Amino acid sequence: PFDSKKLTHTVFKAKLGSAIWFTRSQGKVWDIAHGSARRYGVRIKNLAINRDHIHVLFYTGSRESQIRFLRLFSAEMG
Repeated sequence: PFDSKKLTHTVFKAKLGSAIWFTRSQGKVWDIAHGSARRYGVRIKNLAINRDHIHVLFYTGSRESQIRFLRLFSAEMG
């Protein structure tokens, strides 16, 4: 169930294993995450960029904006 007052924790994992390192391009990942969040009214509380995965803690006002944010962020990272 969706609750707009609770944090959502999401993990994005690289499919290509060790071929992609997110830590090499932290600035780009940060810009993509915050740009996607701004577009759909999502407030990012914490963003942890690891070598092959990214943790995102965020608040959102509606289920639709949450889904759109997640889809856009994963597509932009893709």
